[in-house]
Amino acid sequence: MSTLAYGVSLLASLLLIGSSAAPVVHRFFTEDRGRGDVMTQKLFIGGLSFSTSTERLREFLAGVDGVESATVITDRGTGQSRGFGFVEMTTAEAANTVIRDLNGQELDGRRLRIELANSSGERRSDFRGGPSAGRR
Repeated sequence: MSTLAYGVSLLASLLLIGSSAAPVVHRFFTEDRGRGDVMTQKLFIGGLSFSTSTERLREFLAGVDGVESATVITDRGTGQSRGFGFVEMTTAEAANTVIRDLNGQELDGRRLRIELANSSGERRSDFRGGPSAGRR
């Protein structure tokens, strides 16, 4: 589901809570429109080598069904990999299969850590009073 559709869905839900139209609005935004599951499932890929590119990650995932996109996060200044990336899967089942089958596998000499990605609002605390999102 796109960010815009999610925002509209959230707004509609907030406006219509308790209303008789709420189930209709919910069904509109969550129904299957012929492309499988509506929401993609985002995976966090950690432990990537600094030499691993987006293309290399896509090659690694080429034999996996349900991969919608794969991106290695890079440093803005140098263009070098920051050691992690994200993969969007078309279904939750495909995401679970990737986690089960590829978590712990090696890519470019590094053991991968694959898990469900947190939504952007869910960040772990680093016990220093702020988020641990790499900002120091």
